Amino acid sequence: MVVVTKEKRDVVSGRPPPTQQSRKGHEADPTGSKSSETGSETRRVGGEIPTVTERGSLRGEPDFGFVPSAGRIAKCKTPGIISQMSRSKKMPRSRRRGEDAAELPSKPSKPTKSRPQKLRIIGGSMRGRTVVYHGGTFTRPMRDSVRENLFNLVGMAVRGAVAIDLFAGTGALSFESLSRGASRAIAIEKSRHAAGFLKSTAETLGVTNQLTVLNGDAFRLGAGVLGPASPNAPLDDTPRLVLLCPPYAMWDSMNEQLRVLIRLAMEHSPPGSLIVAETDKHFDESRLPPGDWDHRVYGGTRLSLIEPLIQCGLRS
Repeated sequence: MVVVTKEKRDVVSGRPPPTQQSRKGHEADPTGSKSSETGSETRRVGGEIPTVTERGSLRGEPDFGFVPSAGRIAKCKTPGIISQMSRSKKMPRSRRRGEDAAELPSKPSKPTKSRPQKLRIIGGSMRGRTVVYHGGTFTRPMRDSVRENLFNLVGMAVRGAVAIDLFAGTGALSFESLSRGASRAIAIEKSRHAAGFLKSTAETLGVTNQLTVLNGDAFRLGAGVLGPASPNAPLDDTPRLVLLCPPYAMWDSMNEQLRVLIRLAMEHSPPGSLIVAETDKHFDESRLPPGDWDHRVYGGTRLSLIEPLIQCGLRS
C-alpha cells in the first residue's frame, strides 16, 4: 500500500493543513457523513473528500487527486500533483508552434485582391447614383466632402463647360461635372483597368455620348487637349473646367511637367474657364505657376483655383 503522508501533501499542494479543531470535529461525529465502498475505491458523501487508497480505507483528509494503485492512477475530479507536474514540463502548443515557425523560412504573403468600391454623385441630375471603380491602391479618390466643397466653389462655372479630368482615376469628378450641367467631359486615365470601369459606369449612367475616355499618359494627351487648336479645327470658345488631381507624390517628382500643363491651360483656355489643382495641404504654394490663386484647405487636402486672365478680349 502506498499512502501519501499529510505533511508531504501539504508541502507539494501548498494548501494550509487542517486545524486541530477540524480533526476533532471529524472524529467526534462519525455519523455526520455516509460512506459507501464500491470495489477498490471508497467515496464519502458530505463532509471532506476522503483519500482513495488501495485498501479502500477512509481518511478524513482532503483528496489530492491521485494514489498509485496496482499499476494505475485513480481518477478524481481534482487534478493530481503528478498530472500537474507532467503538464508543467510540456511546452505550450502555441509556443512550440511559434518557435517552429521562427525556424522555418517565412513564405511571401499573397497579394490581396482589390475589390470594386462605390462612390456616390453628390449633386445635380444624377445625385445619389453610384460610381463603381476598381478599388486599386494606386487610385486615390477625392473624399465626398472635399468634392462637395470643390463644386460649391466652382458654382455656375461648370454649366455648359467642358470638363477636362487629366488624372481621372475613378472618374468621380467627370461624372459629377456632367451631373451638374457640364456639356461634355474628357477623362484621361493611364490604367486600362480603370479606363474600363469609366466606360462601364458611363454606360450605366447613360452618359456615353457626353464622356470621352482617353487611355494613355496624361502629360502627352493632356498637352494635346489643353494646347492650341490646329489651324483647320473649328473655333471652339466653350469654357473649360480643368481638373488637375494627380497623385500627391507627382507634385514633387514631376513638378515641372505639371506646371507645363497648368501654363497650357492658362494660355489657351477660352474666357470663363477655371483651373483646379489638388495638392497636399503641406504643398508649397510657390511651386505652382504664378497667378492669382485661391487656396482652400479641407482636412489634409488643398484646393487651388485660378481663372485665366483676359485683357482687351485677348488671353494674357
